[in-house]
Amino acid sequence: MRGRYSISCEHSSNPFASALTERLAALLPAGASIEDLGCGTGVPTAEILAEPDHREVGVDMGGHVE
Repeated sequence: MRGRYSISCEHSSNPFASALTERLAALLPAGASIEDLGCGTGVPTAEILAEPDHREVGVDMGGHVE
């Protein structure tokens, strides 16, 4: 699993997941605090949520993430 982790969990190439994250971000008030559990590398979720000044904390217990 070690070398495949960022490939299998990252949804930057999944347009549905990115669109869903953008839609959810639009529903949150500016400056909202967000916990992203099982975030992997955080791409693109952290980038999308950072735009409207949200505060995000990513937590992942997957070990080595490339």
